[in-house]
Amino acid sequence: MPNDFFLPAEWATQDAVLLAWPHLGNDWHSLLPSIEMDFLQLAQSILQYESLLIICCNKSHRKHIESLLGHSVTSHPVKFFTTDYNDTWCRDFGPITIIKNGQPVLLDFQFNGWGNRYDATLDNLITQKLQQKNYFAAPRVKTEFILEGGSIESDGAGTLLTTESCLLNSNRNKLGKPEIEALLNQYLNVHQILWLKYGNLDGDDTDSHIDNLARFVAQDTIAFLSCENTGDGHYSELQSMHDELRAFKQADGKPYRLLPLPLPDPVYSKIDNRRLAASYLNFLIINNAVLVPKFNCATDLIAHQAIQQCFPDRKMIAVDSRGFIEQNGGIHCLTMQLPLGTFNKDC
Repeated sequence: MPNDFFLPAEWATQDAVLLAWPHLGNDWHSLLPSIEMDFLQLAQSILQYESLLIICCNKSHRKHIESLLGHSVTSHPVKFFTTDYNDTWCRDFGPITIIKNGQPVLLDFQFNGWGNRYDATLDNLITQKLQQKNYFAAPRVKTEFILEGGSIESDGAGTLLTTESCLLNSNRNKLGKPEIEALLNQYLNVHQILWLKYGNLDGDDTDSHIDNLARFVAQDTIAFLSCENTGDGHYSELQSMHDELRAFKQADGKPYRLLPLPLPDPVYSKIDNRRLAASYLNFLIINNAVLVPKFNCATDLIAHQAIQQCFPDRKMIAVDSRGFIEQNGGIHCLTMQLPLGTFNKDC
Protein backbone atom coordinates (compact mmCIF):
# COMPACT_ATOMS: atom_id res chain seq x y z
CA MET A 1 0.00 0.00 0.00
CA PRO A 2 1.38 3.44 -0.86
CA ASN A 3 2.27 5.27 2.33
CA ASP A 4 1.03 8.60 0.98
CA PHE A 5 -2.71 7.74 1.08
CA PHE A 6 -4.28 5.91 4.02
CA LEU A 7 -6.84 6.01 6.80
CA PRO A 8 -4.92 6.30 10.10
CA ALA A 9 -5.58 3.97 12.98
CA GLU A 10 -7.06 5.60 16.05
CA TRP A 11 -3.79 5.22 17.97
CA ALA A 12 -2.07 7.71 15.63
CA THR A 13 -1.06 11.03 17.21
CA GLN A 14 -3.92 13.48 17.68
CA ASP A 15 -4.36 17.25 17.92
CA ALA A 16 -7.70 17.26 19.72
CA VAL A 17 -11.03 15.53 20.32
CA LEU A 18 -14.40 16.83 19.13
CA LEU A 19 -17.25 16.70 21.68
CA ALA A 20 -20.82 18.09 21.55
CA TRP A 21 -22.24 19.07 24.96
CA PRO A 22 -25.80 17.99 25.87
CA HIS A 23 -28.48 20.62 26.48
CA LEU A 24 -32.22 20.90 27.12
CA GLY A 25 -32.99 21.05 23.41
CA ASN A 26 -31.79 17.56 22.54
CA ASP A 27 -32.56 14.01 23.64
CA TRP A 28 -30.58 14.35 26.87
CA HIS A 29 -33.06 16.81 28.40
CA SER A 30 -34.64 14.34 30.85
CA LEU A 31 -31.21 13.17 32.04
CA LEU A 32 -29.38 16.48 31.88
CA PRO A 33 -28.27 17.00 35.52
CA SER A 34 -26.72 13.55 35.79
CA ILE A 35 -25.43 13.17 32.24
CA GLU A 36 -23.55 16.47 32.43
CA MET A 37 -21.46 14.99 35.24
CA ASP A 38 -20.57 12.07 32.98
CA PHE A 39 -19.68 14.47 30.16
CA LEU A 40 -17.60 16.45 32.62
CA GLN A 41 -15.61 13.35 33.59
CA LEU A 42 -15.13 12.53 29.92
CA ALA A 43 -13.96 16.07 29.11
CA GLN A 44 -11.62 16.26 32.08
CA SER A 45 -10.07 12.91 31.17
CA ILE A 46 -9.37 14.03 27.61
CA LEU A 47 -7.91 17.35 28.76
CA GLN A 48 -5.22 15.58 30.73
CA TYR A 49 -3.68 14.53 27.40
CA GLU A 50 -4.85 16.77 24.56
CA SER A 51 -7.03 19.66 23.48
CA LEU A 52 -10.81 19.56 23.30
CA LEU A 53 -13.15 21.21 20.79
CA ILE A 54 -16.60 21.51 22.37
CA ILE A 55 -19.76 22.25 20.41
CA CYS A 56 -22.27 24.31 22.39
CA CYS A 57 -25.62 25.88 21.49
CA ASN A 58 -25.25 29.53 22.62
CA LYS A 59 -23.18 31.91 24.75
CA SER A 60 -24.92 31.07 28.01
CA HIS A 61 -24.43 27.37 27.31
CA ARG A 62 -20.73 27.99 26.76
CA LYS A 63 -20.43 29.89 30.04
CA HIS A 64 -22.22 27.08 31.81
CA ILE A 65 -19.79 24.49 30.42
CA GLU A 66 -16.82 26.68 31.35
CA SER A 67 -18.12 26.93 34.91
CA LEU A 68 -18.41 23.14 35.09
CA LEU A 69 -14.89 22.65 33.80
CA GLY A 70 -13.54 25.18 36.26
CA HIS A 71 -9.81 24.66 36.63
CA SER A 72 -9.74 21.50 34.48
CA VAL A 73 -8.14 23.36 31.60
CA THR A 74 -4.37 23.13 32.00
CA SER A 75 -1.79 23.03 29.23
CA HIS A 76 -4.36 21.57 26.86
CA PRO A 77 -6.87 24.26 25.96
CA VAL A 78 -10.59 24.00 25.33
CA LYS A 79 -11.98 25.63 22.21
CA PHE A 80 -15.70 26.25 21.77
CA PHE A 81 -17.88 26.37 18.68
CA THR A 82 -21.39 27.78 19.01
CA THR A 83 -24.04 26.46 16.63
CA ASP A 84 -27.36 24.63 16.45
CA TYR A 85 -27.19 20.83 16.55
CA ASN A 86 -29.57 17.91 16.85
CA ASP A 87 -27.61 15.59 19.12
CA THR A 88 -24.19 14.75 20.51
CA TRP A 89 -22.86 11.75 18.54
CA CYS A 90 -19.73 13.30 17.04
CA ARG A 91 -18.32 9.95 15.91
CA ASP A 92 -20.96 9.75 13.22
CA PHE A 93 -21.25 13.35 11.99
CA GLY A 94 -17.68 14.52 12.59
CA PRO A 95 -14.95 14.47 9.91
CA ILE A 96 -13.08 11.28 9.06
CA THR A 97 -9.41 12.06 8.46
CA ILE A 98 -7.24 10.46 5.82
CA ILE A 99 -3.57 11.12 5.08
CA LYS A 100 -2.87 11.94 1.43
CA ASN A 101 0.51 12.97 0.04
CA GLY A 102 1.73 13.22 3.62
CA GLN A 103 -0.95 15.70 4.67
CA PRO A 104 -4.27 15.24 6.51
CA VAL A 105 -7.54 15.68 4.61
CA LEU A 106 -10.92 15.86 6.36
CA LEU A 107 -13.62 13.85 4.62
CA ASP A 108 -17.14 15.18 5.19
CA PHE A 109 -19.41 12.19 4.57
CA GLN A 110 -23.17 12.47 4.72
CA PHE A 111 -25.01 11.56 7.92
CA ASN A 112 -28.70 10.66 7.78
CA GLY A 113 -29.41 9.85 11.42
CA TRP A 114 -28.60 6.13 11.20
CA GLY A 115 -30.91 5.39 8.32
CA ASN A 116 -33.35 8.27 8.87
CA ARG A 117 -34.29 7.07 12.35
CA TYR A 118 -33.72 10.57 13.74
CA ASP A 119 -33.48 14.09 12.39
CA ALA A 120 -29.80 14.85 11.74
CA THR A 121 -30.15 17.85 9.44
CA LEU A 122 -28.21 20.18 11.73
CA ASP A 123 -25.59 17.61 12.70
CA ASN A 124 -24.88 16.92 9.04
CA LEU A 125 -23.73 20.55 8.63
CA ILE A 126 -21.31 20.64 11.58
CA THR A 127 -18.11 19.73 9.72
CA GLN A 128 -18.81 22.29 7.01
CA LYS A 129 -19.52 25.02 9.60
CA LEU A 130 -16.33 24.22 11.52
CA GLN A 131 -14.31 24.58 8.34
CA GLN A 132 -16.00 27.86 7.45
CA LYS A 133 -15.08 29.24 10.89
CA ASN A 134 -11.42 28.17 10.47
CA TYR A 135 -11.38 25.49 13.17
CA PHE A 136 -9.53 23.14 10.84
CA ALA A 137 -5.93 23.35 9.66
CA ALA A 138 -6.55 20.77 6.92
CA PRO A 139 -8.71 20.88 3.79
CA ARG A 140 -12.23 19.45 3.81
CA VAL A 141 -13.61 17.27 1.02
CA LYS A 142 -17.38 16.80 0.87
CA THR A 143 -18.93 13.60 -0.46
CA GLU A 144 -22.52 12.42 -0.97
CA PHE A 145 -21.62 8.96 0.33
CA ILE A 146 -23.35 8.18 3.64
CA LEU A 147 -20.79 6.86 6.14
CA GLU A 148 -20.66 7.00 9.93
CA GLY A 149 -17.39 6.98 11.83
CA GLY A 150 -18.66 4.33 14.24
CA SER A 151 -19.30 1.93 11.38
CA ILE A 152 -15.66 1.46 10.32
CA GLU A 153 -12.39 0.39 11.98
CA SER A 154 -8.98 0.94 10.38
CA ASP A 155 -5.68 -0.78 11.16
CA GLY A 156 -3.82 2.16 9.59
CA ALA A 157 -2.32 -0.11 6.94
CA GLY A 158 -5.10 -0.54 4.41
CA THR A 159 -7.47 -2.98 6.14
CA LEU A 160 -10.98 -1.98 7.17
CA LEU A 161 -13.29 -3.84 9.56
CA THR A 162 -17.05 -3.27 9.31
CA THR A 163 -20.50 -4.90 9.42
CA GLU A 164 -22.80 -5.87 6.57
CA SER A 165 -25.91 -4.98 8.56
CA CYS A 166 -24.86 -1.32 8.67
CA LEU A 167 -22.95 -0.50 5.49
CA LEU A 168 -25.09 -2.63 3.21
CA ASN A 169 -28.36 -1.49 4.73
CA SER A 170 -30.67 0.10 2.16
CA ASN A 171 -31.48 2.88 4.65
CA ARG A 172 -28.04 4.37 3.91
CA ASN A 173 -26.81 4.25 0.32
CA LYS A 174 -28.98 1.67 -1.51
CA LEU A 175 -25.89 0.11 -3.04
CA GLY A 176 -24.57 -3.45 -3.18
CA LYS A 177 -21.33 -4.73 -1.68
CA PRO A 178 -19.20 -4.22 -4.84
CA GLU A 179 -20.31 -0.57 -5.12
CA ILE A 180 -19.77 0.08 -1.41
CA GLU A 181 -16.32 -1.50 -1.54
CA ALA A 182 -15.41 0.61 -4.57
CA LEU A 183 -16.41 3.79 -2.73
CA LEU A 184 -14.52 2.79 0.42
CA ASN A 185 -11.42 2.18 -1.67
CA GLN A 186 -11.91 5.47 -3.53
CA TYR A 187 -12.21 7.61 -0.40
CA LEU A 188 -10.14 5.66 2.12
CA ASN A 189 -7.70 3.68 -0.05
CA VAL A 190 -8.45 0.42 1.75
CA HIS A 191 -7.24 -2.76 0.08
CA GLN A 192 -8.87 -5.32 2.33
CA ILE A 193 -12.36 -5.07 3.81
CA LEU A 194 -13.32 -7.54 6.53
CA TRP A 195 -17.11 -7.86 6.63
CA LEU A 196 -18.88 -9.22 9.70
CA LYS A 197 -22.29 -10.77 9.04
CA TYR A 198 -22.96 -11.51 12.71
CA GLY A 199 -22.92 -9.47 15.89
CA ASN A 200 -25.53 -7.26 17.46
CA LEU A 201 -26.43 -5.70 20.80
CA ASP A 202 -29.83 -5.12 22.34
CA GLY A 203 -30.42 -1.37 22.54
CA ASP A 204 -28.18 -0.55 19.56
CA ASP A 205 -30.03 1.60 17.01
CA THR A 206 -27.16 1.94 14.51
CA ASP A 207 -27.67 -1.36 12.65
CA SER A 208 -24.66 -2.84 14.47
CA HIS A 209 -21.82 -0.34 14.42
CA ILE A 210 -18.47 -2.06 14.54
CA ASP A 211 -17.24 0.08 17.47
CA ASN A 212 -19.50 -1.87 19.83
CA LEU A 213 -18.42 -5.27 18.48
CA ALA A 214 -14.79 -5.46 17.31
CA ARG A 215 -11.86 -3.04 17.23
CA PHE A 216 -8.28 -3.04 16.00
CA VAL A 217 -5.91 -2.62 18.93
CA ALA A 218 -2.84 -3.30 16.76
CA GLN A 219 -2.35 -4.14 13.10
CA ASP A 220 -2.32 -7.84 13.95
CA THR A 221 -4.83 -7.84 16.83
CA ILE A 222 -8.61 -7.46 17.04
CA ALA A 223 -10.42 -7.05 20.34
CA PHE A 224 -13.98 -8.34 20.24
CA LEU A 225 -17.12 -8.65 22.35
CA SER A 226 -17.36 -12.14 23.79
CA CYS A 227 -20.29 -13.92 25.42
CA GLU A 228 -19.81 -17.25 27.20
CA ASN A 229 -23.19 -17.34 28.92
CA THR A 230 -25.42 -19.70 26.93
CA GLY A 231 -28.45 -18.24 28.67
CA ASP A 232 -27.80 -14.73 27.38
CA GLY A 233 -29.75 -13.68 24.30
CA HIS A 234 -26.52 -12.42 22.67
CA TYR A 235 -24.76 -15.79 22.91
CA SER A 236 -25.50 -17.23 19.47
CA GLU A 237 -24.79 -14.04 17.49
CA LEU A 238 -21.54 -13.28 19.31
CA GLN A 239 -20.33 -16.87 19.00
CA SER A 240 -20.97 -16.71 15.26
CA MET A 241 -19.12 -13.39 15.11
CA HIS A 242 -16.18 -15.01 16.90
CA ASP A 243 -16.12 -17.76 14.27
CA GLU A 244 -16.00 -15.11 11.54
CA LEU A 245 -13.13 -13.30 13.23
CA ARG A 246 -11.17 -16.55 13.52
CA ALA A 247 -11.47 -17.00 9.75
CA PHE A 248 -10.18 -13.50 8.91
CA LYS A 249 -6.62 -13.18 7.66
CA GLN A 250 -4.23 -10.25 7.66
CA ALA A 251 -2.94 -8.87 4.38
CA ASP A 252 0.06 -11.22 4.65
CA GLY A 253 -2.22 -14.24 5.08
CA LYS A 254 -1.61 -14.73 8.81
CA PRO A 255 -4.56 -15.06 11.20
CA TYR A 256 -5.32 -12.26 13.60
CA ARG A 257 -4.59 -12.42 17.29
CA LEU A 258 -8.02 -12.19 18.90
CA LEU A 259 -8.60 -10.60 22.29
CA PRO A 260 -11.98 -11.33 23.92
CA LEU A 261 -13.60 -8.63 26.03
CA PRO A 262 -16.50 -9.89 28.14
CA LEU A 263 -20.06 -8.83 27.53
CA PRO A 264 -20.91 -6.69 30.57
CA ASP A 265 -23.50 -7.88 33.03
CA PRO A 266 -26.92 -6.76 31.76
CA VAL A 267 -27.61 -3.05 32.26
CA TYR A 268 -31.22 -1.91 32.12
CA SER A 269 -32.66 1.52 31.46
CA LYS A 270 -33.80 3.55 34.43
CA ILE A 271 -36.42 5.07 32.14
CA ASP A 272 -38.16 2.09 30.50
CA ASN A 273 -36.28 -0.97 31.85
CA ARG A 274 -35.08 -2.09 28.39
CA ARG A 275 -31.67 -3.73 28.12
CA LEU A 276 -29.03 -1.24 27.06
CA ALA A 277 -26.15 -1.62 24.61
CA ALA A 278 -23.29 -1.94 27.08
CA SER A 279 -19.93 -2.78 25.50
CA TYR A 280 -16.30 -2.37 26.53
CA LEU A 281 -15.38 -2.07 22.85
CA ASN A 282 -16.69 1.51 22.89
CA PHE A 283 -13.36 2.83 24.20
CA LEU A 284 -11.50 5.90 22.93
CA ILE A 285 -7.76 5.93 22.19
CA ILE A 286 -6.12 9.32 22.74
CA ASN A 287 -2.54 10.51 23.14
CA ASN A 288 -0.92 8.41 25.89
CA ALA A 289 -4.23 7.14 27.29
CA VAL A 290 -7.29 4.98 26.59
CA LEU A 291 -10.69 5.96 27.96
CA VAL A 292 -12.55 2.75 28.76
CA PRO A 293 -16.23 2.30 29.63
CA LYS A 294 -17.18 1.40 33.18
CA PHE A 295 -20.55 -0.12 34.09
CA ASN A 296 -19.94 -0.83 37.79
CA CYS A 297 -20.18 -4.57 37.33
CA ALA A 298 -17.92 -7.58 37.88
CA THR A 299 -16.63 -7.62 34.30
CA ASP A 300 -15.19 -4.08 34.45
CA LEU A 301 -11.81 -5.11 35.86
CA ILE A 302 -11.41 -8.06 33.48
CA ALA A 303 -12.04 -5.88 30.43
CA HIS A 304 -9.87 -3.00 31.63
CA GLN A 305 -6.92 -5.28 32.34
CA ALA A 306 -7.24 -6.86 28.88
CA ILE A 307 -7.27 -3.46 27.14
CA GLN A 308 -4.30 -2.34 29.26
CA GLN A 309 -2.28 -5.28 27.91
CA CYS A 310 -2.86 -3.97 24.38
CA PHE A 311 -1.66 -0.47 25.27
CA PRO A 312 1.00 -0.94 27.96
CA ASP A 313 2.42 2.55 27.43
CA ARG A 314 -0.96 4.30 27.75
CA LYS A 315 -2.87 5.02 30.92
CA MET A 316 -6.27 3.37 31.33
CA ILE A 317 -8.96 5.83 32.47
CA ALA A 318 -12.32 4.34 33.42
CA VAL A 319 -15.30 6.55 32.53
CA ASP A 320 -18.75 5.75 33.90
CA SER A 321 -20.83 4.96 30.81
CA ARG A 322 -24.15 3.88 32.32
CA GLY A 323 -25.65 7.26 31.52
CA PHE A 324 -24.31 7.34 27.95
CA ILE A 325 -25.93 4.02 27.02
CA GLU A 326 -29.36 5.35 28.08
CA GLN A 327 -29.25 7.08 24.68
CA ASN A 328 -27.78 3.98 22.98
CA GLY A 329 -24.14 5.09 22.71
CA GLY A 330 -20.86 5.37 24.57
CA ILE A 331 -17.50 7.11 24.90
CA HIS A 332 -16.39 6.33 21.36
CA CYS A 333 -19.76 7.27 19.85
CA LEU A 334 -19.72 10.68 21.54
CA THR A 335 -16.24 11.69 20.38
CA MET A 336 -14.22 12.10 17.19
CA GLN A 337 -10.45 12.39 17.27
CA LEU A 338 -8.79 15.10 15.17
CA PRO A 339 -5.43 13.66 14.10
CA LEU A 340 -2.17 15.58 14.01
CA GLY A 341 -2.30 18.55 11.63
CA THR A 342 -6.08 18.84 11.44
CA PHE A 343 -6.95 21.28 14.22
CA ASN A 344 -6.33 25.03 14.08
CA LYS A 345 -5.39 25.81 17.68
CA ASP A 346 -5.42 29.54 16.93
CA CYS A 347 -9.11 29.57 16.01
